[in-house]
Amino acid sequence: MILQAVNLHKYYNTRKTKVNVLKGLNIDIVEAEFVTVLGASGAGKSTLLHLLGGLDMPSEGQVLLDGSDFYKIKDRERAYLRSRNIGFVFQFYHLLPEFTALENVMMPGLVGGSITAAEAKQKASQLLEEVGLEHRTSHHPAELSGGEQQRVAIARALMNDPRILLCDEPTGNLDSKTGSKICELLMRLNREKEYTIIIATHSEDIAKLSSRVVHVRDGKIE
Repeated sequence: MILQAVNLHKYYNTRKTKVNVLKGLNIDIVEAEFVTVLGASGAGKSTLLHLLGGLDMPSEGQVLLDGSDFYKIKDRERAYLRSRNIGFVFQFYHLLPEFTALENVMMPGLVGGSITAAEAKQKASQLLEEVGLEHRTSHHPAELSGGEQQRVAIARALMNDPRILLCDEPTGNLDSKTGSKICELLMRLNREKEYTIIIATHSEDIAKLSSRVVHVRDGKIE
């Protein structure tokens, strides 16, 4: 088991009440799986991904990465494990507008400090070629289509060779044809490179492509 959520709760206390987002959720993810977390907006899908990826603290419960509690270690250690094991792909790309596609992809490698700038450039070029954007390396995000920006974001997520890709509505900002191409790319990465991929979405079409579908409703697994 590469990733597990055990009795996972997430709630927020307001002045008048406690808002429960996740309510004792359990999920096991096997290495090289392609899992779709399916649910309507507000069901808790994004919160689940953020907790699985170490971006937010659970209110109760555990997240286990390779059997070890992801939240019983220091923040710095968790950040290191996250950078080495998990890549994130978001609906709105989050590319840095002042940098080119190549520079955006290089960024995680440079921030991590594990490789030189020359090595990062070479690897980023290879990744952009892998996602079919070798002709767009010098373009800035504003010069790219939505689908191209998302492919840059996927290449960036792969920069540090993560074992797990967490994708939060990766096609939600794209038309159906472009979205299908992004799904095909993710499926190929899962099939050929054996990345463990978890996609949070409300799209039934994406769910049909995955090896397993997990339905989330009102903060729980159905």
